[in-house]
Amino acid sequence: MEEKAKKTRVRVRVRVIDDRIKIVIEIAKKQKISPTQMANLLGVSYNAYNNYVKGISKPINPAIIEKINRFININK
Repeated sequence: MEEKAKKTRVRVRVRVIDDRIKIVIEIAKKQKISPTQMANLLGVSYNAYNNYVKGISKPINPAIIEKINRFININK
């Protein structure tokens, strides 16, 4: 009997970091702001901020997006 070749799927996760978060990361590095401090400044948990940075999730809450935009405008 002929054996069937196993088909294996490879799941590739593409993580895309939000453009606003990229700018926030640049500002944080320039001003030497820790991730914990950034999370506090933006009003999110450390885990949420870390997920934004890793590209696992994006900010969707309008209030948080507004805080991020305000932070960027003030610190550009």
